[in-house]
Amino acid sequence: MKVIKLVSVSFENFKKLNRTVEFGEKKTQIFAMNRTGKSSMADGIFWVLFGKSSTGKSEGKEFRPRPYDSQGVDIDHVDVVAELVLLVDGVEVVLRKTQRQNWVRKRGTTTEVHAVSYTHLRAHETTLHL
Repeated sequence: MKVIKLVSVSFENFKKLNRTVEFGEKKTQIFAMNRTGKSSMADGIFWVLFGKSSTGKSEGKEFRPRPYDSQGVDIDHVDVVAELVLLVDGVEVVLRKTQRQNWVRKRGTTTEVHAVSYTHLRAHETTLHL
């Protein structure tokens, strides 16, 4: 059986999160006031691993990883990134998921139109020398 440990998580423009959290050797507890990102952090971890929120909601109207303003309107023209650093049987594995919007400007116009969003998952392994 493989031993998998979560070392750290990093977020850029994921909902309202822009931070890195490192986890301890045994137990990490996260305490914060309401609406400060605790559930969003869980959503980011699940988004990287399973492509869904921590409550099982798929990306779309029910789950939006994109940051939003005070009126709940998505903020465009920014990449949404969530990265997990894991230790899998002593080997560091980095899983990085990025959502990037594709904007196009049709010929003869000055307005950009959101065509589609692309989501990429990249994995990278590093052997640790102990």
